[in-house]
Amino acid sequence: MTLVSPISDQKSDLMSSKLPIDVRWRRATEKAKIAALVLACRIGGSKFAAEFMASRADAGDWKPNRPTVVAFYRPLFSKDLAELRKRTDVNWVYLNNQYLGHVQSAWCPLEMRVQTKYQMFHDEAHAKVWASLQRFGDDLVVALRRRFPVDAFMTSHIDYWQCEGARLGAKRAGIPFLGLCREHMCLPIEQRSVTKYYTGFKYEGDSIAVFGESTRKIFIESGACAPEQVVVTGPPRLDLWTDIDTASSSLTRVVLLSYRDPDYRAPHNFGEVLALFLTAAQTHSGSGIEFVIKAKNPQDVDEIRGRAGKMEKFVTIDHQVPLTELLPTARLIVGFNSLSVLEAQFCVGQTVVPFWGDARRPDEELIFTPSDAATARVIAFPESADALRALLANSARPDWTPAPVSTDDKNHIISQIFYQPPQGNSSQAVEAYVRQAIAEGPSSVAR
Repeated sequence: MTLVSPISDQKSDLMSSKLPIDVRWRRATEKAKIAALVLACRIGGSKFAAEFMASRADAGDWKPNRPTVVAFYRPLFSKDLAELRKRTDVNWVYLNNQYLGHVQSAWCPLEMRVQTKYQMFHDEAHAKVWASLQRFGDDLVVALRRRFPVDAFMTSHIDYWQCEGARLGAKRAGIPFLGLCREHMCLPIEQRSVTKYYTGFKYEGDSIAVFGESTRKIFIESGACAPEQVVVTGPPRLDLWTDIDTASSSLTRVVLLSYRDPDYRAPHNFGEVLALFLTAAQTHSGSGIEFVIKAKNPQDVDEIRGRAGKMEKFVTIDHQVPLTELLPTARLIVGFNSLSVLEAQFCVGQTVVPFWGDARRPDEELIFTPSDAATARVIAFPESADALRALLANSARPDWTPAPVSTDDKNHIISQIFYQPPQGNSSQAVEAYVRQAIAEGPSSVAR
């Protein structure tokens, strides 16, 4: 999971010339393919673009006689969708959000292809663009309905420009346009800044489900949503942990959860921690302990590889391995200001959150803080490079054993951040939200 707000785009702290040759070649190839697709959509128009998207819709194990929701698939949200497919009696059809943006960029100008800001361009100068988005949305609904019924659409935030064409098409067709926010704002400082950021923006979908009260307050207090538009369900992605026997896992890994991106608020500390981690991996190579760097996405993998250089051979750098496979096998889990650290609380290994340099911040800028007594009993907060070096060395010892930790303290950490339904799970809560929204039809609250 990510804590980054919609204010920020992912930043790259290395010039592309420093990346491995294979990475540069792959990126150039991907860029050329996207350019070709955009050109094809510009020539073929909205019907071609809609047919292209509909032909690539992933219907999974679609079954008749149950509701069908077309969800705009993207990173992080994919974890929620996987659980919803497994745990609910709803057909979840995936439509790639990124490619939805690529095809619409054929007629949507650059200034409108910006999260949140696109809404500023409801003016005469952009009237033809909005008409094109409407045509694409209408054509998309028709193309999708040729394959299966469409009872609702679902986005993963309130302000993604890529979803505007589909939203317009859904509105005209009388299809509910719903949401499940893939991001959850945990930090007090973040909650204030994001509330300010959304002031003046109006969510034009019917409703949205969120993971906890803090995000609900942001959407309502900013004026982006009316109270009746926001439903708290908790995160379906965490339901998977109920299926995993973490107590019997073999603990053979040491894990670093990447927080390279400056949005995590400690880029310099990450550089120090990465160097310590690489050195420890080299020192303990051949010990039977695998040192794994869990990256956020392909770009993060590329950037970390670039930093690691020749030391890359001593670690595994991966963004695809699920946390539910990785964390239960970890003796030590190092991370910072990431909700992935929260998922470590379902596991046996020791959690470590660095607390020096630019990682030593006021409580309002931290998800996990040593000032909370229960958190400090569960999580180690090394205040220097030497302290972390000692923890890494200890975790690779042949006689290492996990320290006992209170389950109540771990549950305290989780419940501080996420809503947990008193009965059932979050997937079931989302299903109940979706079924009710479909039964009620498009909301009069939606703008």
